[in-house]
Amino acid sequence: MLSFFLGNRVTGLDFDPSGETVATLSSMGDCIVSDLNTDYSTFCLKMNMTNPHGSLARISLFYVINSLDVEGRCRWNINSEEPLLFIKYDRNQLHVLDVEKKASH
Repeated sequence: MLSFFLGNRVTGLDFDPSGETVATLSSMGDCIVSDLNTDYSTFCLKMNMTNPHGSLARISLFYVINSLDVEGRCRWNINSEEPLLFIKYDRNQLHVLDVEKKASH
């Protein structure tokens, strides 16, 4: 069970409203946006993590059980006209990415 907490794993996965693009976020802060029609990565972003060994590597079991959300998440904007990806990482950080422009908001 301990190796599960120490290893790199997918903590966030979401499909854009059209279902053609997927975003994944790993516990090490790697965000990858991929086109499902071509199987190619269209964008990669490394989040600046304060704990490079994963968000659960040094957290006590008590904190994990009593915490609401220590893992990273990624969610697409529900408006398909505005291709924004919201990335929550490093426990309390939020990054908004315009995937078309490949720029932060």
